[in-house]
Amino acid sequence: MLSKLRNAPEPLQKQITLRFGLSVGISILLIVMLILSRDIYVLLPFVGAVVFLWINTMLLIYQTLHERYIIVSGRCDAISATKLKKKLKTITLSIGEHKLLVSLKNRSRNIAIGSKVDLFVLKTTPVYEKDGMQVMYTYLAMNIAPASQDQ
Repeated sequence: MLSKLRNAPEPLQKQITLRFGLSVGISILLIVMLILSRDIYVLLPFVGAVVFLWINTMLLIYQTLHERYIIVSGRCDAISATKLKKKLKTITLSIGEHKLLVSLKNRSRNIAIGSKVDLFVLKTTPVYEKDGMQVMYTYLAMNIAPASQDQ
């Protein structure tokens, strides 16, 4: 099992490591709160967070081990940002003759127009159509290669 995880793509390994670390950190925080507080109403949000994070992490590991993801590769054609803070909101990818609009999870990514973008997506991820363009709202991980590397 561990060798399969080591052979997984680097962006998925990074996501698994981040989610696992967050799960362990919140679990430790729950134990500290349990020792300090002993009030069930204070602990309920931490219990909910711990359960959610561990399930989320285990699902990602399961999906990675059983290769239930596909890699969608394309070139970034357009970037849209929020009006006030100018944080990245969506990117438009050219994939052959198709256009894919992707809603970004982490809005602080440095993506330039012309960059090669690899999206790691579950095989069951819904893709919608809007204004003649495919739209995707979720993905597992993203890998960005600068435009100069791929040319």
